[in-house]
Amino acid sequence: MNSLGDHVLPKFDELAARAPWADGRVTLGFAFDGFRFIPKETLQALMKKLEENKVQLITYHYSRVADEGGTSQTVELHDLGILDDRFLVSHGGNPSQQDADIYKQLGMHVSSTPSTELQMAMGSPVAAFRDDLGVDMPQCCSLGIDCHSNNSAFIPGEARLGLQSARASRSEVSGRIENPCTWVQIYGMLISRPETEIPRQRSIPPVGPLHRRRGIQPRHHSRCPCRKDR
Repeated sequence: MNSLGDHVLPKFDELAARAPWADGRVTLGFAFDGFRFIPKETLQALMKKLEENKVQLITYHYSRVADEGGTSQTVELHDLGILDDRFLVSHGGNPSQQDADIYKQLGMHVSSTPSTELQMAMGSPVAAFRDDLGVDMPQCCSLGIDCHSNNSAFIPGEARLGLQSARASRSEVSGRIENPCTWVQIYGMLISRPETEIPRQRSIPPVGPLHRRRGIQPRHHSRCPCRKDR
């Protein structure tokens, strides 16, 4: 069975032929949660189609929750051999160490939307706040927004909510929870398009373990939720 529907790929080809838009600022991506449910030959044909259309951003929804019995969609897709650095995991809550290792190994990314994860009891909303997944895990993470029936479109608000949630669950203000603005401003851009395509976004430096060793510090605007006095 083709869970994509007969009309999807022809329409996708039509859009791909017209992309990009707005002088290259809008490119074509692909979102699909059925990768693990379609037959192998259909999956191979789909991945070939994405390659032919030069799709650079592919996303699937996943959070490790009790309802799934502890299984990992990320591990399943990795075993199918389709994951690479084009993949962005929407939500990505409660990742296992194996999940995190796959993200880091392949250069994948996770985009958290704290309003949704907290509303739907999907666990800790921002994987980057955890200290047990490796010092380089935050560089795989960013913040975004989800459906407007539950979320506003104000990304700094999502940064603040994720920060508040981490402080509440950990009862502290230190550690990695000081950097949500970095995930919004820098890693979000690097996730959505190659670094070579954002040459003007250098006023706010990325901050991770490597950057700290080099003495680079983040810059925070006056209303930034990361500020210690807020």
